[in-house]
Amino acid sequence: MKKFSLLFLIIFSIIIFTQFNCKSPTAPSGSGISISVADVSCTEVWLNLSANNVTLPANIIIKKNGNNFLNLNLTTKDTTLYDSTLLPSQTYTYQAQYNKGFAFERSGVATAKTLDTTSSNFIWQTYTFGSPAAGSSYLNDVSIINDTDIIAVGAVYLTDSTGHADLFPYNLVQWDGVKWNLKKISVEYKGNKTIAPLTGINVLSDRSIVLSSGLPYIPDANGGWKLYQLWDMGILNENDGSVNHIWGLSIDNLFFVGNKGTIVFYSSDTWQKIESGTTLPIQNIWGNANSLTGKSQILCVASDKYYNQGNELIEIKNNNTAIAIPDSGLPWSLSSVWFIPNRKYYIAGDGVFQTTSLDKRWTEVKGLPRIYSDAIRGINYNEIVVSGSNGTLSYFNGVRWHNYINNPLPYISGRLVSVSIKGNTIAAVGFNGEQAYIVIGRR
Repeated sequence: MKKFSLLFLIIFSIIIFTQFNCKSPTAPSGSGISISVADVSCTEVWLNLSANNVTLPANIIIKKNGNNFLNLNLTTKDTTLYDSTLLPSQTYTYQAQYNKGFAFERSGVATAKTLDTTSSNFIWQTYTFGSPAAGSSYLNDVSIINDTDIIAVGAVYLTDSTGHADLFPYNLVQWDGVKWNLKKISVEYKGNKTIAPLTGINVLSDRSIVLSSGLPYIPDANGGWKLYQLWDMGILNENDGSVNHIWGLSIDNLFFVGNKGTIVFYSSDTWQKIESGTTLPIQNIWGNANSLTGKSQILCVASDKYYNQGNELIEIKNNNTAIAIPDSGLPWSLSSVWFIPNRKYYIAGDGVFQTTSLDKRWTEVKGLPRIYSDAIRGINYNEIVVSGSNGTLSYFNGVRWHNYINNPLPYISGRLVSVSIKGNTIAAVGFNGEQAYIVIGRR
């Protein structure tokens, strides 16, 4: 009996000592907090942090590769975390923990593999079109369908066999994999065929082509286009401007924007004017799928590129409403927008600017020539291209910008006003002096 009592006292003493003198044990992982990788670039990761059955606010420690990385006071159930201190093509682990009474509760481990950089080794070719004797030729927009099908629009003026200027311009130039073909796209207006310079092109997911001459050209069943005279239809009034730029994914979801802040939406042969809240010319529109909602986020930039009349950054909501977005840090002259929703936003104009969220200040991108940037487009975080004045053309591989102007591309007395990138092909268009000008890069 004495031995039993002595043994009981020893066990009891060990329990008491453990409770008051040892470090807090770790609770089973995953019961209250979780962390997952939302997206990665070459140097960044976006993490989703969720807290269930956790009393808020709560102090959360984020570990990166086993070391303390971030200490935060969590006030919401779901939070997006951002880390921009990474290297390309590397693997990183993240884990969240918080103190729950006498125990640390830890999440599972999230593993992020950053993207590798892409090759900036493009082989470049340049092309010119038009006869200065016939008039000033130019191209306004370009779209790549594939590496053997590239289409640019604008106005190319040539002389006839007698040396006289052609009355109507070639308004579409198409690469067929071997050569460029000049075409005259005509539409019917009030019973007459008309050929006008084209201002915009948009290739839909089914490869059908939407055009604009300041008025929309919608593909018809005969392989041509139908002109919609929006003033005659009563969609626009005398205070509205022409609609020069296009964005959309299908024939049932098209947006046309342009002068005087004009925005119209097209779906199933129905038109709707959207009040933009500005009379500034809308220079560009772009949309992309929102990873959080699954819906397209659509942004426009409005500015008089040449005179300081202010600027506007506009978001189109629900296909029927336009709202102004804060634009802190942006210059007054804006020209183009491209983005991956909730991750990275870029605006080009008097410089190139970026932000990770539309409620944050824009900062200027370093590593680009101090030349006006007319257009920006991309495929992913590590495949972005910018074009602009004097023939400037630059490519971002995920870590650094590669500038091709003056080596190997020449300075020109003009500008590359539109750019497109798809696969291993870059196409940029504009004008050089009195001629239309195209630059093609192949990787």
